[in-house]
Amino acid sequence: MNGFEFAGNQSVISTINKMILSRTLPHAILIEGEEGCGKRTLAGYIAKSAVCTGTVPLCGECANCRATNSPDIIHVTSGGKKSIQVDDIREIRQRASVFPHQSPKQVFVIERADTMTPQAQNALLKILEEPPEFVIFILIAESGLSLLPTILSRCMRFTLKPPEINQAADYLLRKTGKDREAVERAATDAGGNIGKALVLLSGAKESQTVEDAKAIIEALKSGTSLDLLRLCHPYEQDRGKALELLKALESQLLNLLTQKHKNGNELQLTASALVKLIEITRDTAEKLRQNVNICLALTNLCACFKQSAAL
Repeated sequence: MNGFEFAGNQSVISTINKMILSRTLPHAILIEGEEGCGKRTLAGYIAKSAVCTGTVPLCGECANCRATNSPDIIHVTSGGKKSIQVDDIREIRQRASVFPHQSPKQVFVIERADTMTPQAQNALLKILEEPPEFVIFILIAESGLSLLPTILSRCMRFTLKPPEINQAADYLLRKTGKDREAVERAATDAGGNIGKALVLLSGAKESQTVEDAKAIIEALKSGTSLDLLRLCHPYEQDRGKALELLKALESQLLNLLTQKHKNGNELQLTASALVKLIEITRDTAEKLRQNVNICLALTNLCACFKQSAAL
């Protein structure tokens, strides 16, 4: 079995590796987590192992292991549409009735599964209830909250989280060959998110979300609650983007707290204020994951931020 390096999430990787080695992968898997945390990388790893024809999974020698793509790994997307439609799933059901071309399994990787319409989810449910023995479904989503409970109950669910900053930096150092200072800065600004850190290391402009997070923190001393609300306004209509902002805020605040312990920080926020701000950020993110109104959650965040900055 070829080595597979993944930053963090070792409990998840260990469980998956055991199933791969024993060839006991379930017929339906949900991989969830924020954009850039490795969902597609992990899905590809699982899919590749499922179509391996060697005596040992991921033998590295069979045709499927050597090939860049396998005809028995089918990626399902919205095709540029806003959501995955019922016709897309009906096509899957048709293809799933045909035996694999050259593999022991046929794997359907459904990207952005959380964008499936209710009709599409109900169509998928029909095949999840009685799946062919040779079929595996891998659903990729930022969150399973948008999926029907009946879909979730038929999937083995794995939640990926960004690794600790130092783990992310070590991984990036090995993978990119960049200098330690650069990878630590990228890992910090990306909140440990490997995908986002790689974008930063590629020389791409710092994301607008990170810029907004920094601006919100800057406004804590010199601005008003209205200034904070104005900066949060672009995120009020998109739960995913709002969660990204909160992740960026938490990352920047943690970085400031580290600096405070070392040699103070420019904004002159006390350690107790930073700890409280991090707590508020995490609490707001948890509320958003529980489908609390985005606008109300961010408004409350701004009010609590301004009050706590004075601690």
